[in-house]
Amino acid sequence: MSVIAGLPFHELHVDASGKIATPGLPAFDNGVTDVIFLSHGWKNDHDAATKLYTDLISNMGSIAPQRFKSPEVAIVGIFWPAFRYRPDMTLLPIEHQSDDAGGVAGFSDDEIENEKLEAYAKGFARHMGLDANHFAALAMRAADGGEAAESFLSDIRKILLEDSPDAEVKRQHAALLEVPGDELLEILATGGELTVHDPASGNEETLAGFSDRRRGGWFRLSGAKAAVASILNQATYFEMKKRAGTVGSQLGLLLKKSGLSEKRIHLVGHSFGARVVTSVANEMPANSISTLALLQGAFSHNGFGRQIGADLLDGHFRKVVSEKVVSGPVLVTHTHKDTAVSLFYAVASTAAGDVTAGFTGTSLIGGPDDLHGGIGANGALNLDESEVVDHSVMKGGQIGLVRGKVNNVMVDEIVSNHNDVTNREVAELVASAISKTMT
Repeated sequence: MSVIAGLPFHELHVDASGKIATPGLPAFDNGVTDVIFLSHGWKNDHDAATKLYTDLISNMGSIAPQRFKSPEVAIVGIFWPAFRYRPDMTLLPIEHQSDDAGGVAGFSDDEIENEKLEAYAKGFARHMGLDANHFAALAMRAADGGEAAESFLSDIRKILLEDSPDAEVKRQHAALLEVPGDELLEILATGGELTVHDPASGNEETLAGFSDRRRGGWFRLSGAKAAVASILNQATYFEMKKRAGTVGSQLGLLLKKSGLSEKRIHLVGHSFGARVVTSVANEMPANSISTLALLQGAFSHNGFGRQIGADLLDGHFRKVVSEKVVSGPVLVTHTHKDTAVSLFYAVASTAAGDVTAGFTGTSLIGGPDDLHGGIGANGALNLDESEVVDHSVMKGGQIGLVRGKVNNVMVDEIVSNHNDVTNREVAELVASAISKTMT
């Protein structure tokens, strides 16, 4: 145990299957009344995750020192094996990336060099525990299409379908899992036009082949090798989504069996960490979680919704709302300034889940009407009117979060990009949500 801002800080290390590497949940003193669980997103860097936790908790403590003090409050930092790559959702070397990109792999040219694809494939293989040289050779041959592409996709699908990913993840990535390899490669290689939600104007903007502009890391994607890299990127994205859900579900089952029911439990997650902590809540009974704070969450904006799409399916996390798992506020920050979620999350989901709709140029990618849009872009959608409250926060302003409801908070004025979630204004939102239940 260490200390953050005067509060006891326990590290909870979890492997990809959800197994806790350190011996069980921490033991807390009798004086502890509130336990805050924090989850990082798609980084597997201990120092970066610790900095995220330290900055957020330190700002919360300075804002409300009378609330966040020892011995009443303890912190648990979850460390789970998300891939460490920059920025966010691409394994390409830093010099080939923008500062806030993510989602689909970004390439500044129509095609990429052999050594870059080979390095990309080796990076993916190492993270997945595969033979890097063998896997890279398969990836290079896949660019030729035909049987080689089908064999490559078959191998990737076997890897991704290990450990039984949940039905929602498989449904969202139907193309990656089911479309014949040669056909998927051709679709991704030729690109097409995407109509995206412009984060600046809020209007539609057509991007030929994902390109026509460079701001925010929107690059052209074309050519067979670029298509293979895109498939690798979507596979990475699938694995991170699956892993976040698995880690959260296993932690939820453990938490449900623990002796912490007498303490107030607060869950805070950033990016894919929002999926981790929401998966924890999804395993819990009514009124067992005091606060759920999702900071620029990287999962579907329909995750809490009901009767979504043509099949009228409920969102994967519908139970959290319908069974009132959270007694206090559910805080959801969202902004289209976060291009990692507002654009690249949606593009990756669309390309993986519904290739035809994604590449015809007729779908608005990333906006509130996009079936594959992110909660960190649009907030939680398709809930009953009685279940949700919409807010907008200004710098220096305050809002009244509502207990027992999903509180969508537009954070255009206080969040500049995907990782800007530890500043004082965001910390004040989280502190306010938690403080609502500390009575």
